[in-house]
Amino acid sequence: MLREPGMRQKDLDRLRDRRKASLVQARATPSSIAGRVNPSLVWGDKHPYGLIDTEKTLDAVKLGDCKKIAGTLRPDGARLFVVGMITEDELRAAFDARLGKWKGKAPQAKKVPDAKPKSGAIYLVDAPGAAQSVISIGHPGPERQAPDYEATYLMAQILGGSFSSRINMNLREDKGFAYGGRGSFYYARHGSRLAAGASVRTDATGQSLREVAKEIQGMRAAPPTPEEVQREKAGAIAALPAKFSTPTRTLFAFKSLAFYDLPLDWYNGYTQRIAAADPAAIHKAAQDHLQESDFVVLVVGDASVIKDDLQKIADEKLFGDGGLVLLDADGAKL
Repeated sequence: MLREPGMRQKDLDRLRDRRKASLVQARATPSSIAGRVNPSLVWGDKHPYGLIDTEKTLDAVKLGDCKKIAGTLRPDGARLFVVGMITEDELRAAFDARLGKWKGKAPQAKKVPDAKPKSGAIYLVDAPGAAQSVISIGHPGPERQAPDYEATYLMAQILGGSFSSRINMNLREDKGFAYGGRGSFYYARHGSRLAAGASVRTDATGQSLREVAKEIQGMRAAPPTPEEVQREKAGAIAALPAKFSTPTRTLFAFKSLAFYDLPLDWYNGYTQRIAAADPAAIHKAAQDHLQESDFVVLVVGDASVIKDDLQKIADEKLFGDGGLVLLDADGAKL
């Protein structure tokens, strides 16, 4: 398959039809619409990480395009990951016997541009009759290789990454607006994006936005409590063995390190780095990586119920001066 991939038209047609069917489902619920549209708002709709596929873009892909991509699959510079009871000599013998004649250099990764977020506005996608609204507040974030990764991770856990996080305790336990609220940095090979929010009661959409914004600003305003820090440190260290509990998990752990261009011995000092992150370092990560304003705000819900409240928030310029912007389920401005 690597040396002589089939690249048959009937397979392309089948996969394209299946993908088109999945687009119908992706436009059917607020959560799937939000997951599809949000990256394009944070990264920018022309950014490689922010592109949204549609029937038109799928139809534009021709078999020749696929063959061109397949033609770039070459071994020199590629990486092979194997986890199992096998020696290097056995692996080399098996590889050379089957792929010894496979030659050529692997392509160089293209440079990824900086994010160009559509910030400062509240973007609304109408989902008539939806019982809940999906809200998301975010912006571009740090690189995965950033030296303060551990402090940033703990900060995000305290903000919205764990069940006991501030966002979840606020929206779920205190206000009863949602079954759960979350907030975290989602890393790409280059950069990341913050996404904080929840699926909330329709009548609590505007108030939920205000509460999430309050928690983000509270994270910037003061250091976390010692109890919050200790809780998330203990959770991070206790979760580490699970990353290597099976061959598949071990494989994924090392592939992720290579993907993010991190050294393969990165985990050796992980627990020490987690333990060294104190409240001051976590607070500094919040001030460095959580924006004070100009957020990307996306709401997917029943516009007939929530639009007026969102317009008031937009008029207050709580998230910036971009106003309220209506989008369709493909992220296009109405």
